[in-house]
Amino acid sequence: MGRHRPKEPSLTKLQLMLAFSLVSTAPWTTLWSAPQLPTIIVDPSASILRKGTQHLEQAIYVSNSSLSVIEVAETLDTLMPVITVLASFITTPLQRDSVNLRRAAEVTLESSRQSHVDLDDLVSHEEDLAYRGHRPVAASAYWSLLFLDFFEHILEGVIKKSSVTLDPSPNKEKEANAAIRQAGRDAYDKTYAPHHNRVVRAIARKVFDFLPPREVFYRALGDAGADRHRWGKHLRRDFEGFLKASRPFVKRMRGHFAEAPAPTF
Repeated sequence: MGRHRPKEPSLTKLQLMLAFSLVSTAPWTTLWSAPQLPTIIVDPSASILRKGTQHLEQAIYVSNSSLSVIEVAETLDTLMPVITVLASFITTPLQRDSVNLRRAAEVTLESSRQSHVDLDDLVSHEEDLAYRGHRPVAASAYWSLLFLDFFEHILEGVIKKSSVTLDPSPNKEKEANAAIRQAGRDAYDKTYAPHHNRVVRAIARKVFDFLPPREVFYRALGDAGADRHRWGKHLRRDFEGFLKASRPFVKRMRGHFAEAPAPTF
């Protein structure tokens, strides 16, 4: 008799394993008093990339050196539909971080006459706030940065292989899906991987093998993403516009954490 080849784990099993690994290695303080999370709503007629671009631009315009906390939260909320497609295992933590940032900013606005809340100022004065989230604002901001950096790397990977990834021909489907999945793995290795243990890294990398077809990814972006005949020109333009706003945003946010160890709690 021939040797029996073990079956590959299903996506559901991998996601359960990953969720368990993340929970089992997370500080207990992050598992309690979780805020109620907003429902994710997808509007296929609107481009979440263009909307996200507006929030990123507004975030850096409020200060010469820091960022608007509320615009950071708005960016995360805007991108949530595509987050669930690319990396569903971080959807809930990111939603909680978005709520944490927004509530801390709202409490600050209630007690001041400011028109916006500066990230540097909020982090340095967090101890004075009446609000206490599931973890410090600095930690929520840092994990938000990791996602935006991760997403930026994925878009760069898609554009780098645009002759395949944005070609609407059905003949390119298999090659395009493989290129996007590889972009996801590369992005993970550059951002999240250093913060995960060996078990979580192995499972997370395997999850990217099960990313849905590119059409599902692009549809989650709305507007041009829903029409494959607009991928090559209009969707690419949305990618490039988002990256143009994202790069200075991520650079400035990364600079916020440059002088001290990353608050990964």
